[in-house]
Amino acid sequence: MNAKTLGLTTARSFAQVAAIALSGLVISGAAAPVRAEDAIQGSADAGHSYANAVCSKCHAIEAGQKSSPEIKAPPFSTMVTNVKLTSQDIEGWLTSSHKEMPDVAVPADKRADLIAYIKSLALKPQ
Repeated sequence: MNAKTLGLTTARSFAQVAAIALSGLVISGAAAPVRAEDAIQGSADAGHSYANAVCSKCHAIEAGQKSSPEIKAPPFSTMVTNVKLTSQDIEGWLTSSHKEMPDVAVPADKRADLIAYIKSLALKPQ
């Protein structure tokens, strides 16, 4: 066996091992991991409607608003621009009680929309 044949055999073996390894990753789902941040999806438009109907009594809900009707209620835009809350942070905030905030139970089917809206504020000019 000469060096040229040996090189071809080695290259072919490497290609076979790589193909097997890659197919194993695809089958196991490891090829495209899902980040937790991507797991929460909703409609920002529906979230804005919900925020306008329910949250705007206390919170500034529009991009660029720096103060809320209720002084202790943070503006939504500061949650994602100054503090940079993740979707999971916002989800936790929406599902737990706070002494400064009335126990507003955001229904599960509205939560993803509200989170999508709040997160969309990070993309808008402040």
